[in-house]
Amino acid sequence: MGTLTSLPTELILIVVRRLRNIEDFLALRSTCRLTYSILNETTAPHTILDLLAASAPTFCSPHPYFLVAALARQTAEWALADPAARVPSLRKAFRGGIDALFAFCLENAPRGLTLDEIRHLHTLRFSVLNPLNDAIDRMAGMQWYATPDFWEGGVSEPNTLFTEPSRATMQILIYGELFGPSFDHFLDRPLRLPDTSAPASPASLSPPPSASSSVSFYSTSSDPRFPKEYPVFTIEDRLDYVKYCIPDWNCSAWGPFEVDRTGPYQVREVEGDHTSNIPADQTALRHILTCRRWRRMWRDGMAKVDKDDFSPSPPATEPPPTRRLSIISIMSYESRSPPRPVQGEPEPRAHYWADHFSWVGDEEQTDMPNLSTETWRQKLYRDALVFQGIEGMQLITLPKHQISPRVLEKARWIRQKIAELEVPIEMTTFGRLTPMLVSSAPDLSQELWLGVRGRWRASVNM
Repeated sequence: MGTLTSLPTELILIVVRRLRNIEDFLALRSTCRLTYSILNETTAPHTILDLLAASAPTFCSPHPYFLVAALARQTAEWALADPAARVPSLRKAFRGGIDALFAFCLENAPRGLTLDEIRHLHTLRFSVLNPLNDAIDRMAGMQWYATPDFWEGGVSEPNTLFTEPSRATMQILIYGELFGPSFDHFLDRPLRLPDTSAPASPASLSPPPSASSSVSFYSTSSDPRFPKEYPVFTIEDRLDYVKYCIPDWNCSAWGPFEVDRTGPYQVREVEGDHTSNIPADQTALRHILTCRRWRRMWRDGMAKVDKDDFSPSPPATEPPPTRRLSIISIMSYESRSPPRPVQGEPEPRAHYWADHFSWVGDEEQTDMPNLSTETWRQKLYRDALVFQGIEGMQLITLPKHQISPRVLEKARWIRQKIAELEVPIEMTTFGRLTPMLVSSAPDLSQELWLGVRGRWRASVNM
């Protein structure tokens, strides 16, 4: 009687495609050395991905966010390889919510997942995802609410939130995996090619634009060997993800901002606009991405890259006089007054639309200034690091000696490019009477404010 090991490789692979899930695959692979070798070396990454997806609720929690985060970058690269044909399909998937985006990634991710990549994701769960979940729980979840005297000064920015920390973590990571690579193009215009005759340095780490790594907004290249223009995701593309994959019952249409009753908002057709079946995820992320605990955590992360995080320096003062003063001049008002600041041109402020705690508050009781004092370079630097995806989060979850050298090199390249910028990246204005500015580069903290604006009175949203 024939055995499994006597079958040709082609038939064994057909058997693999008929398995139920990744558990059956691992069990079959462990039967003997021959099947272990065949399945390790010849099983297609797409087959492994399909089997893993069948076990996703058990092994890839939170489902479906975990696998979407794992596949988002390669799916975005696939879409931008032919933006006119593929980006509309991606936006349609955004509008269906996270489940539709999951199905889209499974169908269109060009590379699938290998066993080595799955093992790496498992490692990142313990080194990156779990510590980040815990940090977000301490700034917006149940651990945060458990702070003694919560509403009486126990926390600096008390708020009424309902946050699922693991879901909030994944929503930030998916946004970064999808749109974070756009920062390379916005920070490196006009493009300079790496010098292949010299060792790689942080200044040459930006990947060259290509069809597979860069929908209707085009960034320009000055190098004749590359296309004059290459596509990057637009604000409208990003807003479709924010509206429908980060659902919020407060998210409503106004002016140029449209919210259709589709995807997570289909329930409104039956229950009306005010429904408790839609979470308030945008509200939670707005708090997380601007609160002092988040900014303090990233200040520490940026210190692992460079001591200078573009924080504004204290105003320079005139040096004290060196001559000996008379008792009359010492007692005079002029001598007792504080030194006068030296006048200089201040750095433009960041384009925040922020809440009460971002502009007033316990300045004397915290080491983290209000958002109103941040410069545009500070915000751009933090955003560029936050949205580098899963790997980039090592900056805030691991000690410096354990961070991947590639992550540190990319972070140094980002900082250098921001230091070279003379003006902020171009903005788009939403609203005329009370304008909100959103950067052409990924700008999640600002994009999250647009949805809640639909609850304002109509006269404001002109």
